[in-house]
Amino acid sequence: MIKLEEEISRFAPIDLSTLENKLGGIPEEVKTAISMYNKAIGDIGNKNEDMAVIALRKAIALYPGFYEAMNLMGLCHISIGEEDKGRQLFEQVVKMDDSSLLAMSYLDILNGNEPNTSSDGHSHGYSRNRYAKALPAWLKRGLSPEHNGPWVLKYIVGFLFGVLCVSAVWLLSPGDKPLFSVQTEQPGLMDNVQALQEENMRIQETLADTVRDLDNANRIQLNMKSEMDEYKDWVGRVNELRDLVLGGQYREAVLKVDQNYSNLEIPSDIQEQMTMLYDIAKPKALKQIYDEAMNMYKGNAKIQDKEVYKQIMTEFDLAINILESIEEKPTYIIDLYYFAAKAYFLAGMPNQEEAAKKAVETFNKVIELGPKTAKGTSSATWIKEIQAGRTVKP
Repeated sequence: MIKLEEEISRFAPIDLSTLENKLGGIPEEVKTAISMYNKAIGDIGNKNEDMAVIALRKAIALYPGFYEAMNLMGLCHISIGEEDKGRQLFEQVVKMDDSSLLAMSYLDILNGNEPNTSSDGHSHGYSRNRYAKALPAWLKRGLSPEHNGPWVLKYIVGFLFGVLCVSAVWLLSPGDKPLFSVQTEQPGLMDNVQALQEENMRIQETLADTVRDLDNANRIQLNMKSEMDEYKDWVGRVNELRDLVLGGQYREAVLKVDQNYSNLEIPSDIQEQMTMLYDIAKPKALKQIYDEAMNMYKGNAKIQDKEVYKQIMTEFDLAINILESIEEKPTYIIDLYYFAAKAYFLAGMPNQEEAAKKAVETFNKVIELGPKTAKGTSSATWIKEIQAGRTVKP
């Protein structure tokens, strides 16, 4: 079992000024990521693991290769009872960096494989199988271009291969014979040649496997980068939605979700935040839309412009769609349906017959909700006039 307090205490704040002096300059997004990481450590010290998770998520979004932040965020998730999320982060670190011993040790503990402990009390948690699994990834980094991993390994492999070739030439070329005059009658010589050929084939197969592993690693890295870029984009979208809600632009927030995000596959934690903001905005957006529609209706009472009634009808349609999606209905629900029904009839869309049919359906909702109210009585009168084919005044 992971000793959370002990493990978390191993993570120390990063001295940004010292680091910058040593490196001679750090990109702004990396500076911000480090600042968020340091903030998270402060939050953990104040027992605010939830706030630390938010800060670490932002740090990782800015700097996807920030493995220290990912490991610390995994421990925070486990601390607040979200072991699955912690496990996912450790696995993600291992995928992105196969030599990440710390993340692999946490996974071993979570999987019930308690690491061995030496006499000095420090954990040495890797089994022989774990090192065997990590070896191909280390080897492929050694054979990759010099900006990846232990690049000097490829020179070592080349040197060993050269030694084998020189040995083969030496065995095939006795000192008293021409270079390529092989004496087959010498005992054991052909066996040595065959053994060298077999060793050469094994090396070639190993190199081919390493190249394939390197290609797979590159594809995984590209996929991880694409996923992180996509997640970063979703973080920006949810922040934009939050700004609309905090700024009182509830109508715009609801429309953005309905029109842009309704059929998209969204990360689960982003989806939770969007749903929360959407639920907050809907009832307030309904009131904004209803007030705007009523102002337009009253302003058009004398002019009775049919094009304006069409705009009013669109606003009421939007308000009714929101109204029917929320559980707690507003006190002005009868007025909303009543004036919507009038707007439908007066707009005459798409034709007067269809407009009259929709108006009657909506007036019936008013009667159903308030049969003894003034709006209910007026709705019954409108229905009779419409069905009789008489002209109805607004």
